[in-house]
Amino acid sequence: MTIQFHCPYCDKILKASDDKAGLRVKCPTCGNAITVQQSPQVPVAEIDDDGLNESAFEPSPRLSAPTVPLEAGEVIGTSWEIYKSQLGILIVAVLIVLLISGAVSYAGALAAGIASGVGEQLGRRNNLAGPGFTLASIVNVPPGNG
Repeated sequence: MTIQFHCPYCDKILKASDDKAGLRVKCPTCGNAITVQQSPQVPVAEIDDDGLNESAFEPSPRLSAPTVPLEAGEVIGTSWEIYKSQLGILIVAVLIVLLISGAVSYAGALAAGIASGVGEQLGRRNNLAGPGFTLASIVNVPPGNG
């Protein structure tokens, strides 16, 4: 009896005698060392001295899943069911984003208000005519002495 397995490097189907199971052998196609893996028994007529049947190497048949046609209505329906089942998490996430956004906006408005108030107070204290303030008014240097 023989073991049939794939070379992980070149993806060829290899066949070896069952006494080689678990042993490391060289792939005759790519030359890489591989471990003979157990698989369902497959009868093979020709096995050489190394326990490999080199004449039986052939590209591995790829098993592909059958294609399933997708219908738009089914996809949308399934998506809607998932959306409804996760609606609570979505609402909480939106509320958290709104709270963080509002807090950042409030902090920015508060900082702008404080800066504006400080500017007005410094402008009045130093008898500056303009609505803004200057660097000289912040460091308390009277105008004309700088």
